[in-house]
Amino acid sequence: MASGVCAMSKGRDQKATAVDGTELAGASNELTQLRLELKEALDRQTATGEILRVISSSPKSAQPVFETIVQTGLTLFPDATISIALQAGDEVQVVAIAGPDPADVEAWRARFPAPVKRDTMHGFVILDGRIVDVPDVAGASDQFSEGAKNNFLASGYRAVTMMPISMDAAAVGVLAVLRKTTGHLTREQFALLQTFTDQANIAIDNTRLVNDMRQTNEVLATVSEQLAKYIPPQLYQSIIAGEQRAAIEARRKKLTVFFSDIVGFTEITDQLEAEELTSLLNEYLSEMSQIAQAHDAYFDKFIGDAMMFYFGDPDSRGIGEDATACVRMAIEMQRRLARLQAGWREQGL
Repeated sequence: MASGVCAMSKGRDQKATAVDGTELAGASNELTQLRLELKEALDRQTATGEILRVISSSPKSAQPVFETIVQTGLTLFPDATISIALQAGDEVQVVAIAGPDPADVEAWRARFPAPVKRDTMHGFVILDGRIVDVPDVAGASDQFSEGAKNNFLASGYRAVTMMPISMDAAAVGVLAVLRKTTGHLTREQFALLQTFTDQANIAIDNTRLVNDMRQTNEVLATVSEQLAKYIPPQLYQSIIAGEQRAAIEARRKKLTVFFSDIVGFTEITDQLEAEELTSLLNEYLSEMSQIAQAHDAYFDKFIGDAMMFYFGDPDSRGIGEDATACVRMAIEMQRRLARLQAGWREQGL
């Protein structure tokens, strides 16, 4: 009897051991799955982080972002080809593409340029701004024309997921994941593709904003350059620096005003050709303006050969010093004029 008890006890121990082994195997499988999911999550985070880095470092062009998206897709969409195409008039052109097989990549690139029509996949996505997710193009509904489906299948692919790339809420392109095997993307892959699309949208918007700002700055620089010719340099710099408002207002100040013109200028104009007169006058006014600026005079206007400068506004050294500065400027102008006259005589003017 004692022997029978022992046999039963041994059987229970073996059963317990078998149960423990099954549980351990299950736990090991769960751990492996968790590790796989963690790796995929880290890969997705790394990919999106890399794309954001490229976005921040390439504000003037979206092309580096497109290239990064398709290259990153190679690791996150196994055995798939990733393509970005943008609308150009009535056509759509591939601007970035990557896949595991160069021959497959070229087979897809050969399908472009493609027309932007609603019965084509790219045209439908762009014109309607909607997602296309077809697990088997060969068995797709009548939504797309037979020609469009045959053109797709001729590239060797069977399934496709396409998302619209937008600018100002209007679709301007397509991000596509092409597969040779039928079936849908996983939920995680679909969400990742949406993230990639959002990043492509950001890149396009950033590029447009930067280009718009550059054009605006160029216009402002041109206007500013032209404006500088008609107001005193000191006043211009003060306005640009934000130290003074360009406003219409009235105020009273004591100024020292300088007037000057060329004696006998009317007779001179009768003796010189127009080109000679223009050259002489430009040289004279430029030299005098440089002297005025060196003495902190404020330019008011040129009237033919006449010049008008003033001292005391917006900055003043005091009434007496402003007047003294004006006299110093006038003396230097006379000395410079003597040297100019000597040069003009040598030229026969």
